[in-house]
Amino acid sequence: MKTFDLEIVTPTQVIKKESVSYLRCPGLDGLFGVLPGHRSALIALDLGEIKVSQNNSDTFYATSGGFAEINNSKVELLVETVEEANDIDKKRAEASMERAKDRLRSKDKIDPKIKLYCVPIMYTDRDTTGIKPDHGLTLTSCLMNPKSRGEVRIQSSNPLDLPLIDPNFLSHEDDMNVMLNAVKLARKVIQTKPLSDIVLEETVPGQSINSDEDLINYSKRMIKTNWHPVGTCKMGKDNDDMAVLNTKLEVKGIKNLKVFDVSMMPNI
Repeated sequence: MKTFDLEIVTPTQVIKKESVSYLRCPGLDGLFGVLPGHRSALIALDLGEIKVSQNNSDTFYATSGGFAEINNSKVELLVETVEEANDIDKKRAEASMERAKDRLRSKDKIDPKIKLYCVPIMYTDRDTTGIKPDHGLTLTSCLMNPKSRGEVRIQSSNPLDLPLIDPNFLSHEDDMNVMLNAVKLARKVIQTKPLSDIVLEETVPGQSINSDEDLINYSKRMIKTNWHPVGTCKMGKDNDDMAVLNTKLEVKGIKNLKVFDVSMMPNI
């Protein structure tokens, strides 16, 4: 009987299985099975049950989801968590499920609205002028889940023409309010000990910019994208009109094109 090797990889452990004859996993579109000689594929996993058939015996695992990378002789499951069914404590599992439900119900209340990070240099944009390079630090406010929506359009039938991109930054009132408060928070951090003992002056936006109107104009002038945006190329089921990718990360309507970075995550 033909078999294949299986590795289940989590951030804390690697489970290796040899001579696997059958594997069943929870995909985003439902359960799918893997037999020896399965064609190569990368499939997104949903939370659920993994079944491993080996030497006429079945082992079951619970997983919170991840990805399955399938080759002819080996399957690798990259998952956040996995636990053998026999080791699961029912009461603990039920308590975890309730915590997960509570988190989903209160997602907007508990998720951080900004990321405020510090760069230990004077980190300015290329178009910023009039600032002499010196010792310093920079605080940057990043909106974690912006509500503003832009658009990407084609400008002609020529595939070599660049697309027309309008990010429409800060067009949603909530985004503007969060950014305004984030800039004020950054100033408050700088004015708090021990940083206030070593910071001599504020160069950007500068002490002359204090009113909400001035800070809003400053934010609109300086706004830009940050690294690692997500949700710009959403993965989803075939009946999801807002999904650009299917559950195999293939671009809908275009052959032989896949997206493999975090832009495929619907949200974080």
